[in-house]
Amino acid sequence: MDDQARPDTSHMRIVHDVLRTSYGAAPQLIRSTADDAERRDLVLGYVDNVLALLLVHHEAEEELLFPLLRERAPEGLGALDRSAAQHRDLVTLLSGALGAVEAWRAEGEPAMETAAVALEVLDAGVRPHLDEEEAAVVPLAVEHLSIDEWEGFTRYSVTHFTGDRVWLIWGLLRQQMTPDQRDRMLEQMSDSAREYWESTAHRQFDELMAELGQVAPAGA
Repeated sequence: MDDQARPDTSHMRIVHDVLRTSYGAAPQLIRSTADDAERRDLVLGYVDNVLALLLVHHEAEEELLFPLLRERAPEGLGALDRSAAQHRDLVTLLSGALGAVEAWRAEGEPAMETAAVALEVLDAGVRPHLDEEEAAVVPLAVEHLSIDEWEGFTRYSVTHFTGDRVWLIWGLLRQQMTPDQRDRMLEQMSDSAREYWESTAHRQFDELMAELGQVAPAGA
């Protein structure tokens, strides 16, 4: 692809940093709900959606990114094999976290600590995987994927996200962005999505983060 423009893969690091930050915060957030059912519901909504982000991010990699790189980047097969093995391990950890969160939802405080520990275990498994992808897989994407292919990979997460608070994910992404990146994000949104963020969703995000005690400006 020496004669073609390279894709801008900075979005991958942004998503990864959201996962690092969110999973790092989740165990303490879960523990902060003791004796407070209303706060438990608030934290459950947060945890549900950041777990859904990891799920759709990995689906996008397995459906679109890894197959293309396997075809075009024989020099990267070792790194791709390691990432695939890590994905299999993370499926187990993610399943455990989802099950623990569902038990916490159903049983309340007696299941709180198990849910918190499950998120700690998932966080510990996710971090080295994200580091490995950034070091070994993303450079292969820069070298072997077209801009359109990379944008198709990033769009997958938008169209297949199963959480119920996409505005939360928008806000968490914007926390990790530079001002220029935030501007480009708005430019790339549909008119309706941009209007929703600017008129309503950014306030929803800021209010939620303040209630959670995770205040950081996402930028309108």
